[in-house]
Amino acid sequence: MQRLNWLLSILSFTVLLSCSAEKQLTKSETEKLDHALQRLVSGQKVVAEQYNIITDSDGSKRYGVIIKTSDPEALQKSGIHLNSVFGENATANLTIEDIRKVVGLPFVLSIKNSIKSFPK
Repeated sequence: MQRLNWLLSILSFTVLLSCSAEKQLTKSETEKLDHALQRLVSGQKVVAEQYNIITDSDGSKRYGVIIKTSDPEALQKSGIHLNSVFGENATANLTIEDIRKVVGLPFVLSIKNSIKSFPK
């Protein structure tokens, strides 16, 4: 009985650890992201000024992105909060975790970083 409890504890810990680990992107998912988002999602050091960042009241960060989709209606119904949709393109502010989820959707063709533009 003691051995069974020990095995169940190890199994529970392993399941918990695997659930909390960040989702690794497949090669095809990574290729859907532009280079700036690839660096961001992979945890590499990035320059904040190269991103359109919104910091929420709880301190979480959302990044402005442009999503190209083969099915705008499916994207709208997927539960992602979109800012706007025009043709095959949509804009959104997503957390890194959201980017990882959205890039896995079969109707998402690409996700690009939306950079801030300032007049010269």
